[in-house]
Amino acid sequence: MYEYSLCYNEVGFPLRRVLHWALLQVRISAGSLCGLHYALCSFTQLLRLSATEPDGHVLVPVLIQDHPAMRHRAVLLDMSPRGRVPTLVSLV
Repeated sequence: MYEYSLCYNEVGFPLRRVLHWALLQVRISAGSLCGLHYALCSFTQLLRLSATEPDGHVLVPVLIQDHPAMRHRAVLLDMSPRGRVPTLVSLV
């Protein structure tokens, strides 16, 4: 039987997440509910990967600590009004 614990704490990086998978214990913590969502997605992926093992669910102990390096990762440019592609000079 496994012991699971989930917690989130809104201090530090909001999207920070820690997934600690020991022999009979799984601990998931995050900096926000959104970070907890991403941690649960990672946990689900690990469960799916372990199900593909020939011995069934082989749960290897792991510690994952993750957070995004940048707050915003993309910029969307809507070029439909005039149809011209902007240059770097015009954007800055």
